[in-house]
Amino acid sequence: MTEPTSKDLLRQISQDQKTNAKQFFEYAQTMSNFMNKQSELNSKWDNYLESNKATNQEGAVEKLDRVDKNLTSLEQRINVKIAYFTGGFAVAMTIGKWVIAKTLT
Repeated sequence: MTEPTSKDLLRQISQDQKTNAKQFFEYAQTMSNFMNKQSELNSKWDNYLESNKATNQEGAVEKLDRVDKNLTSLEQRINVKIAYFTGGFAVAMTIGKWVIAKTLT
């Protein structure tokens, strides 16, 4: 078996570099395609999440904020009604006890 000559080694290195360059180009092309698709997806998410004043479209973030405020307001109104009901019930019980006490004596 003979040793490869310098010319053979250079030819092999050149061939390997061409193969590596082709693989790198294909990888860069694949990555570019992926980034373009990802950009389209990100744009769709932005359109869904953010409001668009030109089309009067409410975004998900704004909707969530509005729903949260409405829920907080509803919770406060329910708490006020519970307080009124509890106070009214306490007054009714007191009056009821007084009426029963007066009718039994």
